[in-house]
Amino acid sequence: MLFSNLVKASNRKTGFQATLVILFSVIFILYNMDIHTDIVLFTNVALSLWMLHNYLTSEKKIFLIGGGIALGISILTKGPFGVFIPIVSSLAYLIAEKRISKISVSNIIILLLITLTISSLAIIPFFLEKGFKGVWFFLWENNFKRVIGHYGGGSTDYSFYLHNLLYLLLPWSVFLLAGFYFLFKNLIKRKFSSNDHFIFWGLFSFLILISLSKNKLPNYLMSALPFIAIITAQGWNEVFSKGLSKVILFHKGILYLFISLLFIIPIYFLQEKNLIFWGLVVLAAFVSITFIRFKTKETTLLFNTLISMAFIGFFLNVYLFPLLFNLQGAPKAAKVINEKSRPQEKIYYLYPKDIYLRDSLIAISKSTNDDFSEVLTELHFFRNYEFMFYCKKPIMYIEKNQQIEEIINEGNAWIYTDFEGLDELKKHTQEELNIFPFPNVELNNPMQYMNRKTRERSFKKMFLVHLNNDIK
Repeated sequence: MLFSNLVKASNRKTGFQATLVILFSVIFILYNMDIHTDIVLFTNVALSLWMLHNYLTSEKKIFLIGGGIALGISILTKGPFGVFIPIVSSLAYLIAEKRISKISVSNIIILLLITLTISSLAIIPFFLEKGFKGVWFFLWENNFKRVIGHYGGGSTDYSFYLHNLLYLLLPWSVFLLAGFYFLFKNLIKRKFSSNDHFIFWGLFSFLILISLSKNKLPNYLMSALPFIAIITAQGWNEVFSKGLSKVILFHKGILYLFISLLFIIPIYFLQEKNLIFWGLVVLAAFVSITFIRFKTKETTLLFNTLISMAFIGFFLNVYLFPLLFNLQGAPKAAKVINEKSRPQEKIYYLYPKDIYLRDSLIAISKSTNDDFSEVLTELHFFRNYEFMFYCKKPIMYIEKNQQIEEIINEGNAWIYTDFEGLDELKKHTQEELNIFPFPNVELNNPMQYMNRKTRERSFKKMFLVHLNNDIK
């Protein structure tokens, strides 16, 4: 489906190349390990674009119906944010074809009805739980307030997505820049086809929107990945058709740097002792990209790129990701709970800074009449998603100091907390606590962990406290 979509919006060669760009890029490797709703949205947006583009070019009703279903699924995934690119791209195509005034009202109604029917699977539960306020939150606040930085703080770095794209699309980044250059060159020279308008306005209106947003996260780029891949593939084709040897040489340099990191990171930064194994891995990679040749330089470089990313994927999945996972406290705490907790015991998470935040927000809400309950819910999920994923029991959140004493008196509980939370627990009881300490690496600043001199600073101890009534 993805390949067909890319072929339809460009041509067969570019579509095939764009598919490889997606599959063999840093962003795809990273976000297949760190799952977000944007991964699902990426697929749904690709499906929407494929269906709508097929309808616009063939006007067959089956693609109109499929487009409505795909748009509805996109809304289910991430609200109206999920349909932005497909709608803008479709409008741009119709304007380029001068068909905007010939749009069938009945077809628009069919598309809207199907989209709303599918998306109602998410809208109705919000209405049943919180009425129209819940619907408004899902359709508007959860999208618009992210743009203005209401959730997750604010950022004025308007180049955020550009420099994130440059590393997330490695090793293809130089061809992405080439693709941007030739795309804008064609725009200025008015050499745009309707397909070019379909791609250009869908992508760049989206990039402008998220760049102006105060809430910026790299995973938001997943929605635009189909178009980003097409432009990268077009840049690849232009570079080889024009024989731009310096661009090709720069790309080769990136590949050799990638292969070098397979040895440098484990041996120098992580002090891995298995020199022979990683030496052989790097040697095999160097031999593969240096001595294997095909009939054309383009095919050879494509093979070199794919084999380099295959080695990178091997390194990440076999070595680095398991290493980092083993340094996380939450999965270890969840394992202890899964193995040792009894059916009647409850699981809690305690983070005193959030209690202070909650009290502060309540004080603010009294003067502003704002409801911050959604903020606290998101914060709870953000801090605990890993713990919740691996723990077989539901996890409750301690959000008031009064709860601490009640939970201690009740007993039969497990509490996952940090140093401050442990101090709070000790203040509320004279009993000796049953404590399981877990070293936990904070990966918000990965270079702090990678640097041997600052590695210790990246560790933060977490604690699992067992309140057992049988011990009292």
